[in-house]
Amino acid sequence: WFLLGGEDNDVGEGQILQLRYSQTPATRYLIQSQDLTAIPSLEVTIQPSHTNSKILLLAMVNCSANHVTSFGFLRNNSILTSGLPGNTNVGSGSVATTYDGQDTEDYMYNTTIMYMDMPNSTNPQTYSVGVSASWGGGIRNLYVNDRVSNDMRSISSLIAVEVRG
Repeated sequence: WFLLGGEDNDVGEGQILQLRYSQTPATRYLIQSQDLTAIPSLEVTIQPSHTNSKILLLAMVNCSANHVTSFGFLRNNSILTSGLPGNTNVGSGSVATTYDGQDTEDYMYNTTIMYMDMPNSTNPQTYSVGVSASWGGGIRNLYVNDRVSNDMRSISSLIAVEVRG
């Protein structure tokens, strides 16, 4: 990790203080849930240096799509984005939702999501990316980093950036 800006009084609002990065191995993960579920091996822990710091989260997820696929973030194993409206297929926390209208697991998509968190703490915060796939109350298979054919292996990534408040 790194700090930018030197002493506290040299760092102004909006400046980047530190960055954490994580990526999955090129492993296929199967997620079967109607609620946002953390992608295995894709998390970062960052300790804000100020209580008014903001944490900018950026994630890139490669996955199959099966009807409605939702994406969001978790902080310390709880849905961080739970205040955001859900949709008819995921209760809450959807930062982005895709719809392909098909019951197939053959397609691969790349989805990028961003969210600004304000943890109001200097305690370490662990962030992860949550995904789900469903339709009409039924859970669908969601393959992260691949598709059902197991022939398009990829990685997914997560970045957390502390921004001075």
